[in-house]
Amino acid sequence: MTVTNNKDVKTKVAINKEKVPTKEIRTKKGDVADNNANGKVYKNQEYRKFVIKNFRNLGVEEEAVLELNRSLKKEYIGDVIYLVGPNNSGKSNVVDAIRACGNGGTEERDVSDLLQDKEDPKLSFIINGSKENYVFNEKNYIENKKTKPEKELEISIEAQLKNITNNGNRTTNFIGLRGVWESISFENLAKVIRNAINKRTHMKLLKNGKMNASYNEYSVYLNAISNMCRNVLGGSNIDNHGVPFFAAINELYGEAAKNGLLTENKTEKYFSETFSEKYGFQHLPNIISYRQESIGQGDLQCDPKAPNRFISNVLRVMGSDKEKLIDSHKTSTERKESGIRKKFEEALNRDVEEKICKRFNDLYRCSDHGKYAFEFRFEREEFSLVLSQGGRPINLDRQSTGFKWFFDFYFNFICTGELEHGDIILMDEPGTNLHASGQKELRKYLKEFAKEQGLTFVICTHSPFLIDCDHLDEVRTMIRDDKTGCVTIRNKFTVLGEGEMDTLDPILRGLTVGRHILTDPKQKVIFVEGITDYCYLTAFKFLFRPKYDGLTFMPIDGIKRKDLFEALLRIDPHPTLLVDADNLGRSVKERSAGKGVEVICLDEVGNSGYKEIEQLFTDEDLDKFNLHNKEWDLASVFKNNVLENADNISEATKGRFNELLDRLLD
Repeated sequence: MTVTNNKDVKTKVAINKEKVPTKEIRTKKGDVADNNANGKVYKNQEYRKFVIKNFRNLGVEEEAVLELNRSLKKEYIGDVIYLVGPNNSGKSNVVDAIRACGNGGTEERDVSDLLQDKEDPKLSFIINGSKENYVFNEKNYIENKKTKPEKELEISIEAQLKNITNNGNRTTNFIGLRGVWESISFENLAKVIRNAINKRTHMKLLKNGKMNASYNEYSVYLNAISNMCRNVLGGSNIDNHGVPFFAAINELYGEAAKNGLLTENKTEKYFSETFSEKYGFQHLPNIISYRQESIGQGDLQCDPKAPNRFISNVLRVMGSDKEKLIDSHKTSTERKESGIRKKFEEALNRDVEEKICKRFNDLYRCSDHGKYAFEFRFEREEFSLVLSQGGRPINLDRQSTGFKWFFDFYFNFICTGELEHGDIILMDEPGTNLHASGQKELRKYLKEFAKEQGLTFVICTHSPFLIDCDHLDEVRTMIRDDKTGCVTIRNKFTVLGEGEMDTLDPILRGLTVGRHILTDPKQKVIFVEGITDYCYLTAFKFLFRPKYDGLTFMPIDGIKRKDLFEALLRIDPHPTLLVDADNLGRSVKERSAGKGVEVICLDEVGNSGYKEIEQLFTDEDLDKFNLHNKEWDLASVFKNNVLENADNISEATKGRFNELLDRLLD
């Protein structure tokens, strides 16, 4: 496995930040995107998404929107997204677009050839918080990549700060002040301030490459800038190039307050609360490409004079490095003292349990009797890492395919130490060499790992075994117009779409399998009106597991279509459909007589009298989990975290869903 070079992939997503009203998406200054079905913005809804326009075959007729996360809470940010669709539908293009956004730009080959008049691709990463919307465009990142080397940025900032504050104090109108803003190199100022934060030497700032100007002295200028922004600019929008500087100031104040260098009345911030303080992770994620590179038994040992890549990486994880190994071997050989090698070996083995073994076994879900152990051995002509289980050394090459995949993933990816909460990991066809059960285990593992570590995996796949009918809200379907070649992304999965025969069909074509592979014929399939109902019912299936494991729910996109029964019968020979107890639902039930479709109205469950599924929740639970708006995005968040929130769900709500699921299981 290979993690692509940091310069190429592990980068911060561009630097254009704008406040955007809740009713519009601003993809570039002056451009406002329509609120189409893929790109709705809801008041107070939190999410992260990519917007793709004119990138190869993506977003040509309308923006292609890839929804990532439907909540920004730190404990909910981890997730897995599966891109599925027929060959040549654009799955890999989506991954390449995300990578290009993170790298700061597109190439000539990324320009769509589906347009008569060529247009440059537009890529945006959007974060919608509870109060404001942030947009980061790839083009601004390209400009920032052209910034001068760091040494040249160690400029005198005192004069520039004085210039800003003096002009700001004299100027009372925004027009007169704009020229001052444009005359200042905000990127340079931000760079210098961040250098100072990283140095942390007596909390002083850099000036002409030397340490001077105390932190408290500089606070005078920083406070003046903050006051000017509030009092002079008011609610006016500041030019985008100033934002990194103010973010740096914000970070500077945080460091000062933490180290007790500024009194409370000197720590007024331009931003009342930074993103990381509010959500617990950085707003700009690292975008990391994962490519598997197999590790074999032969990689676990090396000539101590020339450590191989695997051993070098492991030593780095242990807090050592290959140079220390080489020096230790050289000194031991020259002095003819084996004790030097022994001392080096013992130092590593003292920490190997904490730094490697424990996390490896925890992530691989090993039972106590099946735990794996690692031990370093430093012989005269060989340095090695010995893998054992139950006290017996084992050969890596003879282990299961699934174990070897995890071994590669752990040592070449997890152990790099580069993963941070909120990061986005791109994977193309992972686990293709695993058998069916191994792929299912991989799917389960990635889901759990993503949630635990706060990572978002974006995965292209043709494997049906990575798709779980209990997690269809993870699926993003690539929809290709055969006439134009244009591709859009459908974020909301439904089995039947309006005017479509069967939206499961493109998924099955993309996975090259029959329907029976996705749905277990031993399970009872219940069709529900939409993805929101699907999320609620599947959530309580999880909560009451294993009682209702015999049920599988499939969402359809409403029940208005005239050929509803015929469409369902094409999918399932004996379909059951759960509908609301409203006028439309009752009409569908009446029309179902003699059609071979069982229709259950919600109010048939006990003596409930409930007309829609949200009424099964108590008002307190609807408030607690923000479900009043009936948005499927929030229903998905509820489903994926229902087990963690089990104790917070009222017994009344649990009882009502338990009664409904009992009826459906009959």
